[in-house]
Amino acid sequence: MTREYKSAYRMRNKKKCRCGNPKKEHQKICNPCHAAYMREWRKWHKLNPEQKKKDNARSMAKVYYQRGKIEKRPCYFCKTKKNLERHHTDYNFPLKIIWLCKKCHRKNNNYTFPKKAYANNN
Repeated sequence: MTREYKSAYRMRNKKKCRCGNPKKEHQKICNPCHAAYMREWRKWHKLNPEQKKKDNARSMAKVYYQRGKIEKRPCYFCKTKKNLERHHTDYNFPLKIIWLCKKCHRKNNNYTFPKKAYANNN
């Protein structure tokens, strides 16, 4: 195959994964292929106990949010309601989260929050 043929092929099929499924604009592979790759990758790259605790806390907070038991609040610092992320100050308390916009989350990751700032005071 020539270089021109490969280039033309890539241009024709840039929205498809190697399996033929459609992929999103900035992804190399489709979601099912990525999920299969990650399942295989996790078999050999186990999480350490601290990573496991963080992963469990994030998952629990996500489920509680999806079920409506935790409500979104504006960003603690700038009060915006766009690009919000959950922030855990202590992973031992997975439901004690603070909502921060992406920009403030990056700037203030080590800030000490007052008790009234938490979205769910369990």
